Amino acid sequence: MRVDPRRETILKLRPFCYPLALGALTSLVPASAWAQGFSTDIELVRPTFSPRSTLGVDSPFIGGEGHLTLGLQSAYARDPLRLIEFDRLSGPVVRNRFGNHLGLAWAPSDRLSLRASLPLVWQWGSSIDEYRADGPGVGDLRAGLRYLIWEGGGFTIGAHGDFVLNVGTRNAYLGETQPRTSFGLLTAYESGPLLILGTLGAETRSNLDTQLDFNLGNELVANTALVYTMPGDEIAFSAELLSRFGMSRLFVGGAESSMEWILGTQVPLSDSFGMHLGVGRGITAGYGTSSFRGLFSIRYQRTPPPPVEEPDYIVDIIDIPDDLIDEPDPEPTTVVITPTQEPGEWREGQLARVAVDRIEIREPIQFEFATPRILPVSLPLLRQVAGLLNRDARIGHLLIEGHASQEGSHSYNYDLSIRRAKAVYEQLLVLGVHPSRMSYRGMGKVVPLSDRTDEESLAENRRVEFQILYQRAPGDELPELSPEVKLPWSGESATVQTPTEIPAVKVRPAPPPDLLDDSATEPVSPEPEPLEPTPPGSQPTAEPSEGSTGAPPSSTPEPEPESDTVEPSFEPESAPEPEPESTPEPEPEDDAPLPPPPEIQPSSPEFP
Repeated sequence: MRVDPRRETILKLRPFCYPLALGALTSLVPASAWAQGFSTDIELVRPTFSPRSTLGVDSPFIGGEGHLTLGLQSAYARDPLRLIEFDRLSGPVVRNRFGNHLGLAWAPSDRLSLRASLPLVWQWGSSIDEYRADGPGVGDLRAGLRYLIWEGGGFTIGAHGDFVLNVGTRNAYLGETQPRTSFGLLTAYESGPLLILGTLGAETRSNLDTQLDFNLGNELVANTALVYTMPGDEIAFSAELLSRFGMSRLFVGGAESSMEWILGTQVPLSDSFGMHLGVGRGITAGYGTSSFRGLFSIRYQRTPPPPVEEPDYIVDIIDIPDDLIDEPDPEPTTVVITPTQEPGEWREGQLARVAVDRIEIREPIQFEFATPRILPVSLPLLRQVAGLLNRDARIGHLLIEGHASQEGSHSYNYDLSIRRAKAVYEQLLVLGVHPSRMSYRGMGKVVPLSDRTDEESLAENRRVEFQILYQRAPGDELPELSPEVKLPWSGESATVQTPTEIPAVKVRPAPPPDLLDDSATEPVSPEPEPLEPTPPGSQPTAEPSEGSTGAPPSSTPEPEPESDTVEPSFEPESAPEPEPESTPEPEPEDDAPLPPPPEIQPSSPEFP
């Protein structure tokens, strides 16, 4: 059964429609439904929807230019706000809170990401009428950016800045009366399957004195997450610690200091969708902490392949001198197609390029330790490889070949090399490359680049190569390939691209002949072969040349022309050459042609 693409898109976006309906319902609730709450935002767990972020901890990863994330995170919190009088619990101000955070993040470049989020909340069950704030409401709108500062050696460092607009419902512990800002550093360290995330920053806000020994103001925010990805799988487990401290009572404690732990898991649903689940509980009695918290998040991610600028190709037309060719009928010209970019020279931002029979990559593709999982740092490189294939119709078929280092058995390395080559094949397919234009295979450890056993050489042998098995020439007929394919591992429909034309070439003037070979010398005109001597009493004959009538020479000799120029004499080989006497034989002038010898047709060679 074929699904209408429009209906399929609606089904994918249907989960995001529920919070919008809740927000519309909230706008219909009259203001009188709220009691004497405070206009302050008590939320402790704020999802960011950044690539590779957890339920409550932000990340510095951008995901590449054009990366888009849409997310919905739902959370239930029990007792997020309680009233304590004389060190005794009087009751919950907010007994139950169910919130939906709807957010998005988009990267206009490889280093910058823009984002926004809006919470939609429903509260109920308060037991203190004086501060009750039950009912639906809208939180404050957050909008900001993240910037990637530096990455290398497993470390990634970034920064974030967010601006919070006071659009939330008043007197309901959802929004505040004045705008506020949030900024700080984002860090990450990755080693094999282990990922550590950390944020350290501040949130500025207007002072709020509740007259209940609870004053809100500027805060210090510090969050940490530990993520472990299962080997050979995409499932990951996380442990998070969220904390914030009021700067006015930084070393005193109290309700302004909040800490909570969260345990979660990340499960991929497809290449584009992922699901996060988690539970948590407050460590301190600060505001926003809960006696129980359950979280559910679903995210959609998409990274379009960027346009790839292919280097210009030039046709060199080289004239080959006749004296350098042994064949009797040489071709007049030789055509050589070469890229304008010199070998070994990489342009800024270029990660992949087409060579004669392969696609060269600037750096190796990085995988998690002992797994086929491609690390995000290598995704921009694969996007450029996909761009080359989707643009250049000369590449008829590409072989993706995986290789492993010498550690381990042959069977283990063979299996790992196949799985890694397959992972690259699947990633290129997701990036829009037609599956009929590529294949993959594993070579294990039998084709190493180096036989040494130091770590640098072993890392060099762990690689994926791209070999072009078939190339098309200008004028070849291109096959018609369907733009719709089924992903083999899920059966979902995917759109792929097929190049429709072979890039044009430019013509460059031929270099001088002396540039073809350093040993080549200037061509020298060939000297004519000497004429055969004529025996006495016989007439010389000549072969008929092109344009001659082929008539036999006349039996009557023509009279010799009168000339002051001495003509050469022809004697038999046995006769010695006459020696000049006192007067040397005059040499002909350069511009004066010599008359033809007797009885020689005009087609015979001329003397130089």
